[in-house]
Amino acid sequence: GTSASGSLNLEGSWESGSFSGTGKIRIQPYETEYLDTAYSGTYEGDIAAFLPAGEGKFTSDALEMDGQWADGSFTGTGSISALPVEVSFLGKAYSGIYSGEIKDHQPDGQGSFIAGPESGSMSLEGSWAEGGFSGNGTMIMEPFAVKYGKKTYTGSYSGGITDGKPDGNGHFIANEKTGVFDYDGIWNEGEIAGNGKLTCNHFQLTRAGKLRTGEYSGEIKDGLPNGEGVYIYKDNWGITLTETGGWKDGQADGYFKREWSDGDYSEAYVTAGDPKSFMIYHWADGFIYEGTLTDNRYTPTISEFFNSLTQSYCSTRLSEKMMALLEENETAISEHESLQTDLPVSKSLDYQAYMQNPENQEGTALELRGKMIKTGKEARFGIVNTYVFFQPEATTDIIYVTWYGELKAANDQEVTLTMIPLGVYKNIYSDPSAAPVGDYLPCMYAVGITISDQ
Repeated sequence: GTSASGSLNLEGSWESGSFSGTGKIRIQPYETEYLDTAYSGTYEGDIAAFLPAGEGKFTSDALEMDGQWADGSFTGTGSISALPVEVSFLGKAYSGIYSGEIKDHQPDGQGSFIAGPESGSMSLEGSWAEGGFSGNGTMIMEPFAVKYGKKTYTGSYSGGITDGKPDGNGHFIANEKTGVFDYDGIWNEGEIAGNGKLTCNHFQLTRAGKLRTGEYSGEIKDGLPNGEGVYIYKDNWGITLTETGGWKDGQADGYFKREWSDGDYSEAYVTAGDPKSFMIYHWADGFIYEGTLTDNRYTPTISEFFNSLTQSYCSTRLSEKMMALLEENETAISEHESLQTDLPVSKSLDYQAYMQNPENQEGTALELRGKMIKTGKEARFGIVNTYVFFQPEATTDIIYVTWYGELKAANDQEVTLTMIPLGVYKNIYSDPSAAPVGDYLPCMYAVGITISDQ
C-alpha cells in the first residue's frame, strides 16, 4: 500500500495475516549505506528475514545499484551508476563517476567513466578489470596531443582506443592555439591511419613538382587526398591558388577546378596518372584558353590554340572546317611554312560582305599588301603569339591579324600578308591609343609574310 510517509509492496509467503519476511519487496523510502556513505531511495527486489537479499535494485537521486544483496546491503557485485571513483589512466589520476558492471566493489566488466571538471575533460567506456580500465573501448579526452607530419597539435579526441591508444574510428579537433586540424577517420596504434576526412592548415602536398604547405579540407586515404577535397596554397609567384575537385592518391582526378587569387581560374578533366588532360583556362581579363595539358603544362594543338584566340577576341568558336584545316597543317603553322591546302587565294577583301558573313570566306585565303598599324605580342603559358592591326593599301579598313610565334615586323612597315579567316574580332581595348578605333574588325590568321624593301 501507500501512505504519506512512503510506499510498500510485498510479495511472498504469509501466515496468520502476517508477511513471513521472505519474497519480494518494493519499498520507498529505503535507507542504506554503501562504502561508508548513506543513501535514501527505493529498493525493489528479493528479501529474506525482512532484509534485501538476492537480486535487487536500489535507486536514489545520487546512486543506483543493481545486483546481489545480502543482509540488507549491496555486496558490490552487479551494476552501478554514478559511483564516485578514482581512476588511473595513461599515468594520470582522475576523479569522477563510474557507471557499469562491478565486482567486489570495483569496476569490472563493461562500464563508463566521466572525470570531474577539476581533472579536465575525459571519459572512458569499455572493459574494466579489478577497478582499472583495460585501455580498450572508446575515449573522450581533452587536452590530447596528436603529431601529424612534423607538427604536434593539442586538442580533443573522441573515438576508439586499444591499449590506451586511439585505434579504429576516431575524431580529433585541435584547439585554435596550435592551428587548424580536424580529423575524423581511422586510427592505428595511436597514429592517424589517413583514411577519413581532414581539415588541416599545415598540409604538405607535392604540386607542380614542388612540396607545398597549405590548407586541405576533404577526404583522405593513406594520408593523401582521395575523393572530394579542397587544397589552398601559394604558387611559385606567391599567388594564392585554390584547387577543388576529385583526388586520387594526392593527384587531381575527374573534374578539377583551380582558382587564383588574382581572378584567373581553370577547369580541367583529369585522369590521375595520365599526363594528358583537357583544360579550359579563364583569365581575369576575359581571355579564354582551352586545350590539352601535358604534365600540367599547356600544350594545345594548333586548332585548340587558335580556337582559344577566336573565343577570346572574336567571342565565337572556330568552325569544324577551320579546325580541320589547322590540324592538317599543324607542323606548317608552327614552323611558318606554306600551308598544305588547296585553298584559293584572293587579293581583295570585300570588307562589308566579310563582316556580315565571315564564315563564307572560309574557303578562301587572302593575300593583301598593306601597312602594319600596330604590333604587339602576348605570352600565355609560355606560348607566344603576335597580334597585328593591318591596313590594306588604298583602303581605310583595319584587319586584326594574329601570328603563331614572334613576328619580326615593325609598326608602319609595308608588308604582304597571306591570311586565312578566323572570325570577327571584338575590340577589347578601352584606350583608343592602344588600338585602332572600331568595335568590330575582321580577324585573320597570318600564314605567310613578305616584308617590303624600304
